Amino acid sequence: MKNVLIVSAYGIYPMLEYELDIIQTRLNNAHTVFFSYCSGVQKFCTANYVTNSRFEKDLNCKRCLSRVRNGLAKIESDKFHPIKREHYSSANIENINIDFAAISTLQTVLQSSEPIDNNDIQLMEFKKIATETLHILIELIEKKNINEVLIFNGRFVEYAPIIEYCVSKKLEYYTYEYPFVGDTDYQLVKQFKTLDLDKMSNYLKTINLDKNIKKGFNYLENRIKRSHKDISTSFASKQLIGHTPFNPLKNKKIITIFTSTDIEFISVKEIIESRFFKDQCELIFTIINVIKNNYDIYIRIHPNAVTDKFHMQQINNLGSSIPEVTIINATEKYDTYAIISKSDLVITFGSTVGIEAMHLGIPTITIGTSIYNHFIENFTKISSYEELNSILNKINLHFDSLHELFTDKIIEENKRSSVNYASSLLLSGTKSPNVTADGYGKIYVKINGRKYNFKSDLSYRILFSIYRKLSQTIKLILTKNIFVLNKSERSS
Repeated sequence: MKNVLIVSAYGIYPMLEYELDIIQTRLNNAHTVFFSYCSGVQKFCTANYVTNSRFEKDLNCKRCLSRVRNGLAKIESDKFHPIKREHYSSANIENINIDFAAISTLQTVLQSSEPIDNNDIQLMEFKKIATETLHILIELIEKKNINEVLIFNGRFVEYAPIIEYCVSKKLEYYTYEYPFVGDTDYQLVKQFKTLDLDKMSNYLKTINLDKNIKKGFNYLENRIKRSHKDISTSFASKQLIGHTPFNPLKNKKIITIFTSTDIEFISVKEIIESRFFKDQCELIFTIINVIKNNYDIYIRIHPNAVTDKFHMQQINNLGSSIPEVTIINATEKYDTYAIISKSDLVITFGSTVGIEAMHLGIPTITIGTSIYNHFIENFTKISSYEELNSILNKINLHFDSLHELFTDKIIEENKRSSVNYASSLLLSGTKSPNVTADGYGKIYVKINGRKYNFKSDLSYRILFSIYRKLSQTIKLILTKNIFVLNKSERSS
C-alpha cells in the first residue's frame, strides 16, 4: 500500500470534484492519502492575485477555504488526512529551478507575454511562494514517507518545483488537469506535466482508437459548424459567420499565418527547450520576407490573445513595417473557419487551427511543438530552421501550383491525422463513473452514493455578490463622471 500526497488546486478553481474522485480512487485501493491545500496565508496566488483589494483578497480566501472544507468533510476514512499548507518560513532549496515557474505564473496572472525583469517585485514574491511551498511539501514527503505524489497543473510556482524534486528523487508522480473535451474526463498522466506538449502528444498517439474514428471526424465537423459545446470554441461563436477580410479583386494566392496564445506556454521549461525559435514574431518576420512578393499575406492574431497587449502590439508593429501584410486583430469578428477555407495555405504555431485546417483539406504548415505533433508524419511539420527554409523556398517555387507541393496524398494524410488526433482527444482522460456534469462549471462527484457540486459557505457567496455589484456600480459612476467632465472641458 502507498502513502499518497495530493498537491491540490486552489478551491476557487472548479477542480475540487475531480480531486475528490482521485482521493476516493486511492482510498479504494487501500492507500493512505494526504491532501495538501492552501491555508490562505500567502500574500497572493494565481487564483487571488495581488491587484485585488485587501478586502476582496481576504473574502476570496474565505470562499476558497470554505469550499474545500465542505468537500473534504464528505470523505469518511481514517486513511484520509487533509493538511493545510501554513507556517510558511524562508527556505533555501538548492538545485531546484524555480525561475521558469515564477515567470510563467506571473505572465499568466498578468495575461501578458511581455518579458519580465528579474528584479520585478511581484516576480520575487512568486519565487518566495515557490521556495516556501516546496520546503513545506518536502518536509511532508519525508515525514510521512510519501511514495506517490499527485500534482495539479505542474506549471505554477506552487507545483512545478515539487515535480523537479520528484524527478531528482526518482519519486513516482502524476499531474492532473481539466478535461481536454467536455467536463468529466479529467487528465491524469504519469511522470510528465500535462503542459509538456511533446510528451502529451506522444501519450495521445498511444491511445487505441479502435472504432472511434467517426467520433473524431464528427467532433471536428461540429467545432467548425459551431454546434459543439466545447468551451474552447467559445470565441468562434461570437464571430460573423462567413465574413473574411480578403479582397476579391486581388489575384495573388492567400497565405494566412495564425498566431498562438503564448501566455500559458512561453515560459514553460519543456516548451522553451523544444522550440527552435525565440518567439513567434521573429519567425513570422523571417517567413514574410521570404514569400511576400508572391502571395497576399494575412496574420490572424488569436482571438484569445485579446488580453495580451504586448503580443498584439508586437504583431501590429510587424504589420506596419511590411506593407504587403494585413493584420487581422484579435478583436475583429471575422470568421476563423471562413478565413481557413479561403486561404491557399495556412501557417500555424501549434494552435488547434492547424488541425482544423488539415481537416478542411487546406495545405497547412505547423511550426514548433504542438499537442498534435506526433500525429503528423510528413514535411508539413517544421521543427528546425533548415526545415523551415526548405519549405519556404518550395512554396516560393510553387506559388502558381501549390497542389504540386501539397499533393492529394499529403492532403489526405493530413486529413487522417486530424481525425486520429481528435479521436484520441475524445478517448483521453479519466473516465470515472463518479464524475458527471451539467455543462461547464457544474461538475458533480458521487460520494457514498450521493451526488455533490460543492460551493463556498452561503454567507461568503452573498457577501461576494454584494461586493461585486457595489464595485461595478462605483466603477460605472466614476466612468460616467469622467465622461461628463471631459465633455464639459471640450465645450469650454
